[in-house]
Amino acid sequence: MNSIHHSAIPDVEKSVNAALFSSPKLQDPAARFSLGEFYSVWEGIQPENALILMYGDRCTTELAQRILQRFLLAQEPILILDACSDFSIPLFTRMAQRLGQGPEKFLRSIRMSRASTCNQVISLMDRVLEVSRKHKPALVVALGPMTPFYDERVARAEADRWFDKFRDQIHRLSEMGVQLLLACPETPSKRRPNYLEDLKSDALIRLVCERGTDSQVLLHLESPEEFKQSWSLAPNLAPSVRYSRQLRLF
Repeated sequence: MNSIHHSAIPDVEKSVNAALFSSPKLQDPAARFSLGEFYSVWEGIQPENALILMYGDRCTTELAQRILQRFLLAQEPILILDACSDFSIPLFTRMAQRLGQGPEKFLRSIRMSRASTCNQVISLMDRVLEVSRKHKPALVVALGPMTPFYDERVARAEADRWFDKFRDQIHRLSEMGVQLLLACPETPSKRRPNYLEDLKSDALIRLVCERGTDSQVLLHLESPEEFKQSWSLAPNLAPSVRYSRQLRLF
């Protein structure tokens, strides 16, 4: 897998940090979230086949998409499976506009498909495996992949069976050397097993997203143990630009 090239993004990182990833309410500059610092840590601990789990607050899926912007600026291919309808074209469009780029150029590296049932998640993951064998992506991202499994209209035994298949698929992707980011904001009910706990045991890198004071978002690197640290982010910045196009599906 190609690494993320810092040199491919001259002088834009500061503006990106200021516009999207730092809060004016944070008085201590050392506490501000730095993309450069975050990616230095990210690249320092991840092997090519890392399973990365980001979980916690409802903003987890948005934060995962903000992190993707670095890959897109380097024009690296990304596959996205959206199982919770959180994929946001306006978020990426605004980023492109801030950098003086057209949305077409910024989004062309994305292949995205949506799933709303357990069966669709498994089918799309099979498709991800197929595509990854032919053209290895820089990253595979699953937004809210556990949402269908926590749907109580699905019999528990059936959900368990589908989840076992999903878990097998992510292990196969890892064996292929594909890096996978799971963004899981879901909270299971008491009547459902906590599938997230199984994913935690599988993940090499675990990131926890939670709300702090003044609506700030705190991102904690929970694992690996020796790299533990936290970052503060700005509150959600609602996109004001809408851009409609047909994304290429995988």
